[in-house]
Formats: sequence, C-alpha cells, structure tokens
Amino acid sequence: SNMEDPSSPKSITCFNNGVSFIEVPISMKREEENVHTDQKCILGPLPSSVVLGTVDLVADDPDVLKILSLSQTKTLKEKLNKPKGQEFSFQEFLRANLETNVTLSFKDQDVESLDGIVKWVQEENDGEPKAIVELDDGGDILINCLNIKEIRRSKDRFANEEKGRKLLAIFHMNKESKQEQATLSYLTRALSWIPSYRVILDSTQKKLRYSGIACFLSKLPFSEGCIVKSLSLVSGKPNIEFENVDDPLVSGTMTRDWETRGRRTRRRSRSRSRSRSRSRSRSRGRGMKEKETLSVGKQIGDFYHYTLHNVPLPCNRPISMPFVAETLDIDYEDIYYLDLNKLEIDTVKTNHAITFMNSNQPLISAPVSIFMKDVEDNQNKTETPTNSKSFLVQGTIEYTNKNEPVTIDITTAVDVKGILELETGEKKLIKSNQDGKVELHSTERDAKFTIYNKKADPARCIVKFCLRGKMLKCKPQFTRKNESSASVGYKHVPYSYPIADYSWDITVPPGECASLDFNYNE
Repeated sequence: SNMEDPSSPKSITCFNNGVSFIEVPISMKREEENVHTDQKCILGPLPSSVVLGTVDLVADDPDVLKILSLSQTKTLKEKLNKPKGQEFSFQEFLRANLETNVTLSFKDQDVESLDGIVKWVQEENDGEPKAIVELDDGGDILINCLNIKEIRRSKDRFANEEKGRKLLAIFHMNKESKQEQATLSYLTRALSWIPSYRVILDSTQKKLRYSGIACFLSKLPFSEGCIVKSLSLVSGKPNIEFENVDDPLVSGTMTRDWETRGRRTRRRSRSRSRSRSRSRSRSRGRGMKEKETLSVGKQIGDFYHYTLHNVPLPCNRPISMPFVAETLDIDYEDIYYLDLNKLEIDTVKTNHAITFMNSNQPLISAPVSIFMKDVEDNQNKTETPTNSKSFLVQGTIEYTNKNEPVTIDITTAVDVKGILELETGEKKLIKSNQDGKVELHSTERDAKFTIYNKKADPARCIVKFCLRGKMLKCKPQFTRKNESSASVGYKHVPYSYPIADYSWDITVPPGECASLDFNYNE
C-alpha cells in the first residue's frame, strides 16, 4: 500500500455558483510481482465537501491499469521516504522528505524536538550539514543535521485543519511494473471565486481602460505551494441538481435524502429561472516556478471559459489575480437617462451613465469600481504622467456578450435636468355595461418636456415613457417603440388597452435646452 498525495491539480474549472470541477493526475505503481494480484493505494486527502455522484478515477491506459473499486478509509500510516542513493545520513533522509511534515528530535540541545516542513537541505558541506524547517507559525529555523537523533513522519499540516481526513482506498490491477497514470476528478464546493472589474476614465480624451480581477478562496487540501497548470473561470451558473448533497465516499453515510433534497433543489432552480426571466422581461503565491498568465478564453456550449495558467492556490488564504486582461483606449460616451414615469412634482430624475463597446470576450455580472484619471495628468504635456486617479463610484456591470455595448450607471446628474408640463383634456366614454351604470373613460393629455443642459459639453439624453393608452402625436418622432397589450375586466366591462414603451434619443447643445412635445390618450 502506498500513499498518493494530490498536490498538483492538472486542471480546475470554477463555475460562478460556488462549485468547481477538479482533475488531479495520480500515479500508481504495482508493488507485487504477480500481475493478477489486487493492489491497494491510499489516495488523499480529499476536500470535506464533494458533490454526490461526481467522484471518478479513470486510468489513462485501461488496458494496463484497471481500477477495481474505491472505498473510504480513515487510517493511514505516515511513512518517511527513503534516500535513493547509498547514503543514509540524517541529511539525506531530510533531502528525501522535502516538503514533508516531520518531527525532529535532537541530542544535547536546549530544544528537544520540533515539528515542521522540510524546506531546504544543504547540498555540500564542510562537516556540519545544515537544513531549513518551516515551523507551524510560518517561521523558518536553521538546524544542524549532526544534532538530529531521530526523524519521525508526522501528519500533513493541511490535513490537521480538516475535521477528519477524507481518504480513499483504491483497489487496482497493474499489468506492468512501471507507474501508471490515472486522473481523479470530482465536483466540490471547496473552491469559490468572486469577479470584479476596474474602469479608469480619461475625460479629456473620452477614452477608458478596463480589466477584470478574480478573487479565489480555496479549501482544497493540496500541498503548500500548489500551482494549478490550467484554471478556467466559467461565466455561467450551470444547474447542479445535488449541489448540497455530499457523496458517500466523502461523507461516510448512505442516505436517500438526496431524492427529496434534489426535488427541493429543482423547485428552487425553476423559481430562480422564472425570477430571472421576469427580471429580464422587465428590463500571488509561494513556490511559483512560472509566472501566472491568462489567455484568451473560449466558448464551450452555453458557457464562456476564461483560462488562466500557472495559478498559485494556497489553502485557506484568498488570492487575487486578473482574469480579463486590461483593455486600453476604448471610446466611451456619457449618456443621461430620463424616465417620464418617475416624476417628482414636475421634475424628472436624470441618471448619468457611461457606455462603451465590449471587446471580444463576454463580461459577467460583477461589481465595478470607476476611477477618473486626474486632469493634471491629462494636461501635462512636458512631464512624465504620474497615472494618478481619483475614485468616483462603485456600480455593477451586467452580463454583456462580446462586441456588445456596456452601460454603467454613475450617479444622479445635477447639471442636466428635465421639466414636464401636463395639460389634461376632457374625459371620453370608451365602453359601458348594458344598463349604463359602469363606464370606462379615457383622458387626453398634452405633454411638454424640456431638457436643460448646464454642461459645457453636449448632453446625449435618452428619454423613456411607458404609455398605457394611445400616442396621438409627438415631435420629435420617437426613436424606438415596443408594443404590447393588456386586458382588464371591471364589473363585467371587459376591455383591452394598448401598452407601449417609447424612447427618444435627443442631444442637447451645451448651455441650451431641447423640447419634446406629445399628445396621448390614457
């Protein structure tokens, strides 16, 4: 029996709903000479949370390596690795157990023993070989190997942070004596990520640059200094039917609660789906050997994958790194939104936003921090710019597909204002019941909406109005119209009335005003 420590994942796929798919390469060697003898390998530790039915171990070459069964085990004898050469000094034993937890006992020293991870052993020495051991508090200690009288293999530090170790016993048959490769995979909630964006505006040039930052928090029990060769961040939230049900190989319990919990999950999933549909209709690491990099992502099915390489993934320590490369010199435009249905006495609230065209990869919904490049830098023509910036606001970027416009709300504008004047005409009978006791009426209204621009620059304004009735005339003509209808029944008087969303795109010159006149029934 030998122990396989999954210390370096081959690939990780992080979804945007808190679950991740992990793939770990495993090497298994035949211990017995008889090829027909079942072999046992202890694999672990696994995370404390693994989604039901997702644990899998697949041999790279099934003709040579046959996986017979997987079972949970909680017993493991920690073993020291033996030196490969003919030298069996304490120095060589430490060298053979680099990055391993050990307990060292000393002779004739003030400190009788210490626990830690072997980090470095001197290659050549002048008679007093040295080694460095990392203690539990994170500090390092330099020791003289000649003072060691005993070395013991102790439990791995990350295993002690778990409530019990999650280990698997793998029974297999290996037809060849060499180490054969397999891939362990599972879905877990032990790794999550949160995206955010940063946008820097240059108001003089009307340019911006933006980038995306991902913050990870891993509870995966990998070794310290773990580097993930390929990590994909997924834009969507796939349905995970039994996300909150643990696999028996990890939990150690066999239950059929998953049937009822699965049904509850489906109901919640459908409820969230309907809610999203209605909403849419209404509106750096230790031990790194290579530099972490990100590459252009790719579309896989319904989801977009942002791919990062050589990602450090320490356990229980958040790490932040870019997942959308900084995009430079993007043209942006200021837009002012005025909703005529949100009237305060005669004043319409004006929302200031910016809009720009997205690049060739989607942007997922996430917080965004907006900064403004300092004006002094913009006007500095003779000295080197300091790239200083000032924080403006924090908002939200909604999901935006590639090469589509992005709109971010900034604040309520004070230098662009709208005033609405209404004149109400007479009521007209639309419909009544047979005895004439119940009547439905419409009212004709004349509206004059004036936009005042006190800015030194032109202001592009988008005016919106949802009308439950009929538009008779308007000047200027609306830019867009989306129609629907609704049926009502009031005391046995059925009536269907039109509904339409109108919008006007109006540019107001600096220091001037612009008018919108329209007449309608409601």
